[in-house]
Amino acid sequence: MSIRQRTLRAALWLALSAATAPLVCASPILDPSAPNAFVMYGISSVPDFTGQFPTGYFLEGMAISGENLLVSVGTAVNSRYQTIWSMPLIRTAGHITAFGSASLFASVDTGGTQGNPLSGGLVTINGGVLYSTSTYSYFGQFLGSPTNTDTLTDIQGVANSVGGMNYIPTGQTGAGQIKVNSTVNGSWYTLNLTGSPGTYVYQGNTAYNVNVPALSFAYLIPDSTFTSPSVAIGNGTNIDVYTLDSAGNPCNGVTCAPVVHLADAVDSLIGFGIVRDPVTGDILYNTQSNQVYVLSDDIGEVPEPSTFALAAGGIALFVIRARRR
Repeated sequence: MSIRQRTLRAALWLALSAATAPLVCASPILDPSAPNAFVMYGISSVPDFTGQFPTGYFLEGMAISGENLLVSVGTAVNSRYQTIWSMPLIRTAGHITAFGSASLFASVDTGGTQGNPLSGGLVTINGGVLYSTSTYSYFGQFLGSPTNTDTLTDIQGVANSVGGMNYIPTGQTGAGQIKVNSTVNGSWYTLNLTGSPGTYVYQGNTAYNVNVPALSFAYLIPDSTFTSPSVAIGNGTNIDVYTLDSAGNPCNGVTCAPVVHLADAVDSLIGFGIVRDPVTGDILYNTQSNQVYVLSDDIGEVPEPSTFALAAGGIALFVIRARRR
């Protein structure tokens, strides 16, 4: 399984620093074994941040706040601060089909001056966000207006580097706990915290050796397709869905339900960030070439291709319609 581990990430940042033109990569594909109901399409109007980051950038963690997508942008610049952006959601038949103009949501501390890009963890809290960093294991908390302050904590005991971060949802075992994972060794961790969101104090962690590396992850509410509590992960090569074990980790063993593959990378890593749309239940993820895709099992309401200008590159909307029931 190809994942962006620490050495791979370092190579990507090195290549990114030297790049003089944007990446042009083939689009990901719907996995042949994906449930029959699923379709996949690319979001149109994905903002181009080249003007903001001329040395190159990667879209990283994603979160939905109201009717806006928040996305962290990782850059190769040796700077203590990195940025999170907000983009209005544009919907058709309820589904997200485009983004409005991007505006700066926050400039957040990532520690040091040698570059520690943001990673796949981004969670909304009371007008602010929790975020994770990629090269070194830090956990950040940004309080929104009116304070606009942030704190950064070294998550001691968590193997470098952190991929995703999220709360276990209400109704699932361990609800309210915060999970992070390591892209290096596939371990998952429950962060032992005191205090409240935005002012958490780190008290250590509980580690689980589940051997499931991930760049990002999003918990799924049980529905007609995934009837058990599950988690969707992006690991660079695939977007996969695992059922959960009793501690809220992806269940990876002989007693677990089989892993469901939803999407496959072609020549560009996928799943740097992943988020579930609370309105439709669709799964959004991004790619190394800074595209955003939607996976939906609600084919009765997915907009027809003729509604939009289509483009093979995936920046304008295209729809892959797989085996209908």
